Amino acid sequence: MLSRRSVQFSLSMICVLLIASCGKNAYEDVPLIFAAASLSEVLTESAEIYERETGKRVEFSFGGSLALANQIAKLDAPADGVVLAGWEAGEILATAEKLYSRGYGHQIFNKLVVIGTRDQAPIVSLDQLVNLKGRIAVADSSLAPAGVFAREALQDAEIYELVRDRLVTTIDVRAALTAVESGNAQFGLVYLTDYFSSQNESAHVLLELEGGHTPIGYGATGIRNGNRDGMANAFIDFILFTPETRRIFESAGFDLIPVPEKP
Repeated sequence: MLSRRSVQFSLSMICVLLIASCGKNAYEDVPLIFAAASLSEVLTESAEIYERETGKRVEFSFGGSLALANQIAKLDAPADGVVLAGWEAGEILATAEKLYSRGYGHQIFNKLVVIGTRDQAPIVSLDQLVNLKGRIAVADSSLAPAGVFAREALQDAEIYELVRDRLVTTIDVRAALTAVESGNAQFGLVYLTDYFSSQNESAHVLLELEGGHTPIGYGATGIRNGNRDGMANAFIDFILFTPETRRIFESAGFDLIPVPEKP
């Protein structure tokens, strides 16, 4: 019987082969950007503004940041740029010599929250989960940084081992949110922005975490040796420094690096 990790790797291979079979991109002048699933709405909306303002298009492949980084580093997936969560994704790309010398600085930031089904009351600290019945959905820490942040928070609260048997691991943070919304889990540790983006009212925020985990940042950069890395960087600069796209991110709950003041 195939292990879960083997199945996940096989799925990653299928995704890469499907992308490659499409001739890397449907249009040679359209960059392909691998991006964290938690950014799907804001990046898609920003891309529409980018096309309207510049006449240029971008395409995305969304998923767990660690899974995407490994597809690029180990399988040579045809990404021209990335917008991925966490330092580990950047380290994977740096080790594979896929990054420019400027590195992988974080330019976009998020927060982690505890959500629960509507019948759950708000809590004042993470350790209260120990005495509450129900399963806890978290992203798989081997595939998505959201899972790493969730594990760090549970360990910092000294309850990870106490709730470990109740954890439901999902492919990415969006799937963790869906697990709670569908009733397959009673609690979840997800990004605040994912909660904001959901139209489902079957879950609500029980606690916003102020610390206990590595700061949640996203790095955005073109990929070395990408055919359209310069075009990917042009789009990244557009979303980071254009007032209209910045407002999209901020309205969704993200924080962005300040725009440098003009001399």
